[in-house]
Amino acid sequence: MDVSTRFFSMAVEAVFMPAQLDEKKCRGIFDRVSDSHSIVTYQSLADSSVLMSSKDEKTNLARYRISKDRLTITYEFCSQSMNYYQAMSDDFFKIFTDITGTSLFIMHNVIIRKLLNIKGIEDGRGFLISRVFSMKEENFKGFGRPLHAMGARMFFPPVKEDMTAYDVKIESWMEDYRTLFLECAGVYSTPVDTKADSSAIVNDITRTDEFINKNVMGFLSQFKDNAGG
Repeated sequence: MDVSTRFFSMAVEAVFMPAQLDEKKCRGIFDRVSDSHSIVTYQSLADSSVLMSSKDEKTNLARYRISKDRLTITYEFCSQSMNYYQAMSDDFFKIFTDITGTSLFIMHNVIIRKLLNIKGIEDGRGFLISRVFSMKEENFKGFGRPLHAMGARMFFPPVKEDMTAYDVKIESWMEDYRTLFLECAGVYSTPVDTKADSSAIVNDITRTDEFINKNVMGFLSQFKDNAGG
């Protein structure tokens, strides 16, 4: 399948045993990442969590949120490669562990979003409606208004060979009907100790990305032939 993809955003949420949020340690994390991660703002939120953010610009938005029981890392409007953001998140986990002493994460989620264009497909909505879902535009007449976006959500639970669950969304992109929006959330329920295995979460970012590139793309490729756009 002749396609072009654009990496759009990535998020990692890692859950640890609840602990009292130490403002001094959070400030120490901010000091460590402010230059190397281009983090410029530090906010104490109403729910007692702390949010560290980059400048509010059109590309490369980075946010790190520390709560009493979880760490959330978000990169949006990404213009760099996946490896770049993997390295950034890995560095943040190491700094977080170094300052707080917390390295055991009960579970973690990885969410990757990409934009996809398929050669020869001029309308992503039409591709999903007629090819993937085998429907016709007449099926939507009951709504009494034009269809602007189309999509589906699929959940794949853990299996004996792989205890990871995958939550997948495939949609026509609201901002450009020629483009498909893909989201894959990998749910990793096995505890990891980043001090014992520093690459564990980074490896799961790769696994989530591979599920998009191989499984989701493979699913869509079977509908490419004879697609009328």
